[in-house]
Amino acid sequence: MKRFLILVALLSFMGEVPAAGPQTQPACAPAKMVKATIRNATPDIDPDSFAAQPRTYYRLGTRYGRVEDQPDMEHGVHGLMVASEPDLWMINLLNKKGKHIIDKQPPQHFHIPLLALPGNPASPPEDAASEFLRGFELGCELEYVKAQSGGAPPKPEQLDGHTYDAYTATQGEHKIVLLIDPANGKPFSATSLKSGKVITHVRYVEYDAGLAPDLSLFVPPKDVRFLER
Repeated sequence: MKRFLILVALLSFMGEVPAAGPQTQPACAPAKMVKATIRNATPDIDPDSFAAQPRTYYRLGTRYGRVEDQPDMEHGVHGLMVASEPDLWMINLLNKKGKHIIDKQPPQHFHIPLLALPGNPASPPEDAASEFLRGFELGCELEYVKAQSGGAPPKPEQLDGHTYDAYTATQGEHKIVLLIDPANGKPFSATSLKSGKVITHVRYVEYDAGLAPDLSLFVPPKDVRFLER
């Protein structure tokens, strides 16, 4: 369970995330429910490892979130995180145990940063650069990169035999590159680079930002025994 709790803390965390850059970005608050399945395709990660397995996210506004992991039978963990701010439940579906945490830090917003993970040695220190990367959140990717780049138009980029619209934002030695499929307007990949070196690269397996809200997704399972924290 400890391993799962650490993993979840790295992937989704609460508390306000200020966005640094040329333009102040309002809090990411999707008006419709977002569902996305994303896998970590960073070059130095074994594609057959658990770390590279797809993870499914749900998000609605600044209050609701859900993160579903694949089962990790080697470590006896099937991770699920459910957020209904200020409440956060972290659950192991295999042993039906979990922890309930209350977010006591205002403004009690739920975040899903995709390119900057606290505790990741490759992530920048807690400074303007880390805020720049942490501001890239699920559900607001394109809007964020456009705001941080001052509205710079995309450039065509070839990847895997297809042409995508590449939106780029830069702050110091850090860069974010977001590829959008022009056929459907959905994200295909997102990359963070430091001095030209890829630090994090994620691929979107599924992305739907126009779903009707389903609040039942943001309630923990009833058959789980929780420890309060």
